[in-house]
Amino acid sequence: LDVAKGAAIVSAEYTPQKAEERWCRVREAFVQLQTTSGGLLRPQVETFLASMETSYRPLFERKVAYLQRRPWKSVAKTTAKTPAETRDVQTVLLRRLEQALRNWRKDVLTEARKRRRVEAQERREKTNQMKRRLWDGKESRVDFERRVFGR
Repeated sequence: LDVAKGAAIVSAEYTPQKAEERWCRVREAFVQLQTTSGGLLRPQVETFLASMETSYRPLFERKVAYLQRRPWKSVAKTTAKTPAETRDVQTVLLRRLEQALRNWRKDVLTEARKRRRVEAQERREKTNQMKRRLWDGKESRVDFERRVFGR
């Protein structure tokens, strides 16, 4: 199968015809392998492949359409930005510094949020302990003192 696939198609050299030729070579190799070692008849294998191709076709067409649109998006993005020649080193460094500061502030806020969450949890636990130390009258006073004060 690797021999039938051949070399990978580079995106700059990609054409639907090359992809179709490659698929035909792989398909033929698969049919030969299945008929010789798989014990299946050629019509059975071709019927199986035809059903697989039919079910995969809509997804394949969506992928092709996406990949054909994608280079235009990347070209539009690069032309909208300032060209690399006119970029100032100071501007690039400033942007990197701003990004580092944003990340640092975000980390500080995250740590503060975690600390507040832990403090709130400790307060809730302390409140629950205090509630357990109050006599509610449901148990006898002697049992309560034994439980709380260990008497």
